[in-house]
Amino acid sequence: MRLSLTIVLALLAVGCNGLLQTEQDNNETQLTLAALAIAGASNAPNDPEIAGVWKEDASGFCNTTFTVSKNGNGIWTAYSDAITGCSFSATHTLRDYSNSLRRYYYECTAQTGGGCTVGQFGAVAWIVQGTVMHYCEYSSSQTTLAAAQAASAASANTSNTASGCGGFSWSKYNRN
Repeated sequence: MRLSLTIVLALLAVGCNGLLQTEQDNNETQLTLAALAIAGASNAPNDPEIAGVWKEDASGFCNTTFTVSKNGNGIWTAYSDAITGCSFSATHTLRDYSNSLRRYYYECTAQTGGGCTVGQFGAVAWIVQGTVMHYCEYSSSQTTLAAAQAASAASANTSNTASGCGGFSWSKYNRN
């Protein structure tokens, strides 16, 4: 009886220590994720790789800021706003995305100045190299999410950022 009680107490002590360690690990993970979010980096393994704020490269035509973040409802959005040179803004609500394919599929939910057509869907490919992102919208004006997902990404040539986005250059952004 005494041996059984000792074993039970030892197992409880090990189990409680494991729970305390798990809680400590969770707290450290939360602090790490908060630091990444403040730094503008993607804050979880399942978040879009391009989460954060990006500023169009100086060679860009419209001097656009591109922000990928969660809105108040916890839904990922991509918002682009032309600062100078053009007059448009667009909000893409991400309906699906894949970090491994480096693509997102969106619904245009707001725009001014022709940034996209509200209620229509599209597809975007991206390339990230350090603090630089190249962006190619290879499909737009689709009537359904399924149509945007089925659109061929062949026009988004990742090995040719100079003219490999349907004959145009990929937009170049720097992490802000």
